[in-house]
Amino acid sequence: MQQSPDAQLKTQNSKLIIQHIALVVACAIFAILTIYQLNLPGLYADEALDVVPAMQLLNHKPLDFGSVRGAYFPLGGLKLPVMNSDYQGVVGTYGVLPFIAIGGVNVYSIRLFTIVTGIIAIILAYYWGRALLGANVAAIAVLLLAVSPSWVFWSRIGIYVVAQVVPITIGALYCLFRWWRGGRDRWLVAGALLIGLGFSTKFLFLWLPLALLISYSLFSVPRIRALGFSLGLRGAGKAKPHFTRNLLVSLAAFVIGAFPFVWYNLTTRGTYHVLIDNLLHTSKGVNNADLLHNLHQVVSDFQVLLDGSFFWFQAYGGQPYHNPFYPLAYLDALTLLLGGVVLAGRNAPSPAPPGGRGEPDPPPVVRGGLGRGVFAEIALLAGALGFFLAWWYLGAEAIIIELAFFACFGLLLGRLALAPRRNWYHRPIVFLTLMTALIVAMSAVTVSELLPTHLLILLPIPQLTIAAALVVLADALRGYLAQHITSRASAIVAAGVAVALVFALLLSDFLVDSAYHRDLTRQGGYITFSDAIYTLKDYLLNRKAKRPVLMDWGFQYNLQVLSDGKLNPLPIFQYTPQPDAAFYNALDTTLKDAANVYVFHVPEAAAGYPGRYPAFMAEAKKLGLTLHLDKTFYHRDGLPAYEVWSAK
Repeated sequence: MQQSPDAQLKTQNSKLIIQHIALVVACAIFAILTIYQLNLPGLYADEALDVVPAMQLLNHKPLDFGSVRGAYFPLGGLKLPVMNSDYQGVVGTYGVLPFIAIGGVNVYSIRLFTIVTGIIAIILAYYWGRALLGANVAAIAVLLLAVSPSWVFWSRIGIYVVAQVVPITIGALYCLFRWWRGGRDRWLVAGALLIGLGFSTKFLFLWLPLALLISYSLFSVPRIRALGFSLGLRGAGKAKPHFTRNLLVSLAAFVIGAFPFVWYNLTTRGTYHVLIDNLLHTSKGVNNADLLHNLHQVVSDFQVLLDGSFFWFQAYGGQPYHNPFYPLAYLDALTLLLGGVVLAGRNAPSPAPPGGRGEPDPPPVVRGGLGRGVFAEIALLAGALGFFLAWWYLGAEAIIIELAFFACFGLLLGRLALAPRRNWYHRPIVFLTLMTALIVAMSAVTVSELLPTHLLILLPIPQLTIAAALVVLADALRGYLAQHITSRASAIVAAGVAVALVFALLLSDFLVDSAYHRDLTRQGGYITFSDAIYTLKDYLLNRKAKRPVLMDWGFQYNLQVLSDGKLNPLPIFQYTPQPDAAFYNALDTTLKDAANVYVFHVPEAAAGYPGRYPAFMAEAKKLGLTLHLDKTFYHRDGLPAYEVWSAK
C-alpha cells in the first residue's frame, strides 16, 4: 500500500532525525578520542612552528622573518606574517591565535584548535556527502571518519600536518557543488574564497583545483555537446546573465582568500624560487623525474592514510599499528561501485539516493541500453583491478604492469565520466574516484618529500566511497529478500547486515585508536615526540638557561612555545648530513661561555643530524674543557630521550 504524501514526508523527516543523531554521535566519538590525554605525545617542533609567530603577536614581541625572506604585511604599527615558509601558509597561525589568547600558550590550547577544525570537517563532510550521495551514505561516512586513526591522530597534532586544509577543502567542494546544481552565485563566490584560503594554508592545495578543473571538464563534455557551450558551463539549468561580473567577483574572492600567499610572492617570489630549485631534484632527496617510482610510493602513502599506520611516534618502540581491513574495504567498495556503474543501463535520469536529501545531477539523454561499449568498460575494469594487484604484489620494479594499470584505470574513469548511467551513485562516485586518482597522481611531484600527510586532502572521500557501497549492498539485499519475505522484514534484515558491516569497520579502527592511546600512556611519545620535552622545558627555566644551545633538530620551536617565549634556544647543528665548518665555528664560539648548556637527543636517537655528539666531545677535549652530563630526560618507560651537557 502506497503511503500518502504526508506520511512519506513524516517518514523522511524521521529518517533525517536518525541521520542527524549519527552526525552528533560521530562528533562526540571524535571529540572523546582526540581530547583524551591531549598532552600526549609531547609537543612536536613542527607542530609549534606556526604557533611561534602567533605567540609573538600575542605577547607584542618582534617576529623573526628571516626564514620567509623578510616578507610581512604592514598594518598600522604591526608586521603581520604572510607565510611560514616558501610553501606553507599562515592559516594555522591566525587560527590558533584566539585559542592561545583565551586558554594560554600551552599544548592544550594548540591542539584544541585543530580538534575544533576536525569537528567542523566532520559536520561539513556530512552535508557535502548528503548532497552528493544521500543522507544514509553521509551518516555512515562521518561515523567512519570519526574513528579513522589517520583523522583522529592527525587532528591532535593538526598544525604539524596542516589538518585545517581538510575543512577548507570540503567547504569549497560543497559550495561549488551547490552552485553547480543551480544554486545562487554566492555559492560560487564562497567556493572561490575557500580555494584561495587553501593556498594560504598550504601550497600543495594546488592539486585540488587542478583535479577539480580536469574532472569538471570531463563531466561537462556531454552537457556541452547536448546543450551548447554556454549552457554547459553552468550545469543542467539555464545560463545566467552577468557572467563576466560573477567571474570577476569570484576572482576577487579567490584573491582575498589567497591574499597572504599572493602578497608573499609579489614581494619575494619565494614559492616560484622553491619550485625552480626543486623542479627535478628536491632538497629532501626526491627525484621528480622518477614518476613511476614516486607513484608507487604515493599509492603506498594512500594505503597508510587508509590503514592508520603513520604514527610510529605514538606506538611503543616506534612500531605502528594498522587496520588491515580498511584498504581492502575501500578496494572492494570501489570495485563494486564502478562495476555497478559499468553495468547500469543508460538513457534515464538518475534516481534519488536512498535516505533522502541527495541531489543527483540528471544527465542529458544520450542513448539507451547498455551499448556495445559495456564490454570495453568491463575489460578496462577487470584489467585495472588485475594489473593493480599484480603491480602491488610484484613491487615498484614492475613498470610495464604499472603502466598498464594506470592506462586501464584512466581510460575507464574517462569513459564513465562521459557516459550517463541509470544508477543514483554514478556521477558522484566517478567524480570522487577521479578526484582521488588525479590528486594521487599529481602528488608524485613535490617540492619537498613524499609523505602520507600530503594526501590528507583526500579525506573523507574513502569513507564516502565505502559508505556508498554499504548502502548499495543493503539496498540490493533488501530488493532480493523482498521477493521471498515481507518488505518490512527484508528492510530489517538488510539494515541489520549494513549495521553489522559498519560496526565491524568502526571496531577495527577503534582497536587501532585504542592501541595508540595505550602506548602513549606507556611511553609518552617516542624520540622527537616524547613528553620529556615538558620536563626539559621546566629544567631549563629553573636553571635560567634561557638560550640553550641545540645540538640536534626537534627542540627549538616547541621549547619556545612551551615556555611562552621565555626560552630562545640557539640551534647550531646546521642542516647538513655531517658536521660542517659552520657547525664547528658556532661550537667554538659557544664553548667560550661556560654558562652555556648543550641539548642533545641521546646519540642513538639523533633526529636526523648525526655526528654532532662525538664532534662536541672531540672539540671540547681539544679546547681543554671538562664535559659534564648535567641531566638525562627519559621516556615514561625509562628509555633515555634527551641529555643536557655543560663544558667548563
